Amino acid sequence: MEFMSELIQSKKELTFEEICPYHSSILGQWDKLSIEDKQLEIFKIRHDPSKCFVGEAHGGDSSWDGCRVCSDYGFAMTGGLPIHFDLFGIDWEGFEKNKQGFVKHWNECHVKLP
Repeated sequence: MEFMSELIQSKKELTFEEICPYHSSILGQWDKLSIEDKQLEIFKIRHDPSKCFVGEAHGGDSSWDGCRVCSDYGFAMTGGLPIHFDLFGIDWEGFEKNKQGFVKHWNECHVKLP
């Protein structure tokens, strides 16, 4: 979380890439991943809240579900994986809409600016 604190101090709003660097990296190479690697990523995201996008944003802590809005975005981006993700690609339009909403919420409610 020290890295996140440094980012917050250096700028006003964080990007998805800064909030969720691991998932941003995975999404950036999604089309290059094997079917097995895609299945593994989907399994991790769906079965461990600390491994989903919102869990990563909250520092890998699975107790993040105290924020109802984060919980809703977590479900929209991961609980609905069959809608947004499949083994061959991503519904980028639907995912981007939820991702942008989550980033906006994160910056408005969870970033403590100096």
